[in-house]
Amino acid sequence: MVKWYIIFIFATQNSYMHKGLYIIGLLLLLFVACTGDREVRAVLERAERYLPDMPDSADALLQSIDSPPLRESGERVRSLYALLRTMTDAMQGKGVTADSLIRPAYEYYREQGESDENIRRLGRSAFYLARFEASRDSTKRAEDLFREAVRCSEQVEDWRTCYMAYNYFASTITWSNTELAIQLRKKAIDIYNRCKDKPANYISLLNSLSNDYLSVGFTDSAFSYAEEAYQIACDYQLDDMQYASLRTLSNLYYETGNYQKALELVKQGLQGLTDQTRDASLFSLADCYLACDSLEQAKNTLLSIYSSEKKTRQVVFEELLQLAHVQKDYEAARRYADSLEAATVDMFTNIQQTKDEYYQENLKKELLNLQLAQHKRQQAIILWGAIIFIVVISVFALIIYHKNLKIACQKRVNSIMFRKDDNREYSFKINKLAQDLKEKAERVSSLENDFETYKKESNEITKQQHLRFKTLKSELDVHLKDGSTLLRQITDEDISVSMTDSSWKQLELYLNHYKNNFISLLRSNFHKMDELDIQICMLSLIGLSNSRMAELMNRDSSTIKRRKRHIKNQIFGLSDLDVDFQDIILGLYHRGIFYQK
Repeated sequence: MVKWYIIFIFATQNSYMHKGLYIIGLLLLLFVACTGDREVRAVLERAERYLPDMPDSADALLQSIDSPPLRESGERVRSLYALLRTMTDAMQGKGVTADSLIRPAYEYYREQGESDENIRRLGRSAFYLARFEASRDSTKRAEDLFREAVRCSEQVEDWRTCYMAYNYFASTITWSNTELAIQLRKKAIDIYNRCKDKPANYISLLNSLSNDYLSVGFTDSAFSYAEEAYQIACDYQLDDMQYASLRTLSNLYYETGNYQKALELVKQGLQGLTDQTRDASLFSLADCYLACDSLEQAKNTLLSIYSSEKKTRQVVFEELLQLAHVQKDYEAARRYADSLEAATVDMFTNIQQTKDEYYQENLKKELLNLQLAQHKRQQAIILWGAIIFIVVISVFALIIYHKNLKIACQKRVNSIMFRKDDNREYSFKINKLAQDLKEKAERVSSLENDFETYKKESNEITKQQHLRFKTLKSELDVHLKDGSTLLRQITDEDISVSMTDSSWKQLELYLNHYKNNFISLLRSNFHKMDELDIQICMLSLIGLSNSRMAELMNRDSSTIKRRKRHIKNQIFGLSDLDVDFQDIILGLYHRGIFYQK
């Protein structure tokens, strides 16, 4: 690659080249170096799109990747492969039996940025690592990982991973905190309805929720969810899920004491046994036989359990031993006791072996991490060497580029000398633009003339409006003159005659006419006012003093003052001593709150 790049530089040093060609040449090395990673990553991204709908196709794509390109790829590609390999195995029913792939992937995505792609893959890797931790009874670690999976999947709306994380989280804590497990499964059902995944997963959720309700004593809810699961399995014609739902219903009938119905259903459910459900189903069948006093059939059922799991064999021999004592078969009881002792010793031996294997596996992981660290250092050295080489080549290329640029500039100057014809064309365009500008100036002048005409017309309209205003003002003066005699009679300080009923009516008519129906609106808005209150408001509106009001109303000044305080506090709801009563009346009038529109 370097040889071809040097040939490219020398081949173009005496020719006129654009700057972009040199940049392409500089980046060519990096482009070829990343080609291998890009090809593998394209296959992995295609496999990721196939999940979870077509796990078999994703598995075929993953198997098509050769080992050498994968080992030579970067950590990003290896982490994505590890995640997809774990997801594919889990979706094909193989489970998550080891963390050698998924744990490095989880550690890698946890250190990456906050992009949606990294967050989605971090949530998925946390989910499958949590399943591994749960299988090893690392409950606290599994709970933390499930919570992280839920948080990441909700952030990027990866609803399938989200509801599955809730479901497996509930399975982890179902014995320690059944109430919380029920809440988590209900949350999983709500999220499932957003993504509408495979019906089999929904049926499994309903059956698990039914078992949780049964463990806390809510048998009605347990039956409701189990029957719904069975009905959905029948609607979609999912035989395996029908048998699983029948086994769940069998457990419910057994716990509620209907042993005959439980025996009938568990027999139907045995038709769809798998390696994962066989032992549990046979145990349920044996329990039903025992409940129905079919001891011999119960013994035969227990003897048919041939599980290789040591814990299962121990439980089988425990029940066979109890059954032998019930049947008073002491010879068989001794045999079962010996087998039980051997199975117990074997189980504890297996536990110790599992611990040793775990420590050996951790030691292998540490050695692998050391090898990876050394490999990274070697890659860093190679990368810095490549960068230095590229910088040297770039400097050499820039020198050549500047030489060619000088030659190109000289050619450019020579070409400009022969472009007089182009200059004439530019002059013609300039003259044309000047003519257009002159026409636009004439148009602006025409608009200015139109504006002056409009301004004159506007002034004429304004004068006409002023004349109309003067006419309206003279008409208003005539109306005011009609009420001046009554006002002078009321406000004349020399007259001390009390107001008569006719005088009050004339005053009210005057105020209603020239004060925008103020008194009538006052009556209609303040229903608590009596006639004395209205009269005080009328005299206050025309500005009479308390003493003058007392003379006209034939009352004491103190009575007028008390009455004003009563109106002010009880009717208008104002208790501020600094506000005068007349100011309140004038304020109501000038604010226009009683103005009749």
